[in-house]
Amino acid sequence: MGSSTFTDLVYASYVGHGCHESFSDSASHLGLNISWPKTKLQNTGSGPKPPDISVDSNVVESVYSFDYIGSLQSSDGQCHPDLTCRIGLACAVMTSLKRILSDKRLTLDTKLRIYRTLILSVLLYAADTWTLLSADARTLDDFHQKYLRQLLGIRWYDRVRNDEVLQRTGLTSMSISYPVDASRYLVMCLDLTTTHRQTWLYATTMMLIGLGSSMEADVRNG
Repeated sequence: MGSSTFTDLVYASYVGHGCHESFSDSASHLGLNISWPKTKLQNTGSGPKPPDISVDSNVVESVYSFDYIGSLQSSDGQCHPDLTCRIGLACAVMTSLKRILSDKRLTLDTKLRIYRTLILSVLLYAADTWTLLSADARTLDDFHQKYLRQLLGIRWYDRVRNDEVLQRTGLTSMSISYPVDASRYLVMCLDLTTTHRQTWLYATTMMLIGLGSSMEADVRNG
């Protein structure tokens, strides 16, 4: 228009600026304040990173990725960065439990319950938001096989096939179980009312108590 050129990015920046100002004004009437250091601007999809914007004299930083409630959100919409982060965290949990999981007095069933409760829950946190590619599924399967083999005491020179590892543990590969587990988690989160959340928290607590009792019984019997 005349000597000015308008693009979708300019329009999006203008709309984002207006939304933040409107939200800030509405929140102030309720005695609420926006945490500007935690407020970020991100372009999801294609195109370059948008410029920083200023709202009420506060600079809203434009970022390529950011950590949202423990989940790494990337502008390209891919889950690989978050998946890599989750694997690192799950490995750290596995390392911290190494002494417990190597205890010969615990049964395999108890060790698998610990693995599914304390390790897979960390690995698959926010997995319902992932866009999983075949390479990502293989990465999950590699992690799964590595630690199942540790629980079974299988060494690399034992030449045990992956199918046999799954058969011994009674588990399925991550590429098969992931879509089911993630969808169940998503439906559960969307469907929880306040009362349901309290019930779910109570059930989770009781499950952990039962897990502890099972470990104690294994040690006593051993």
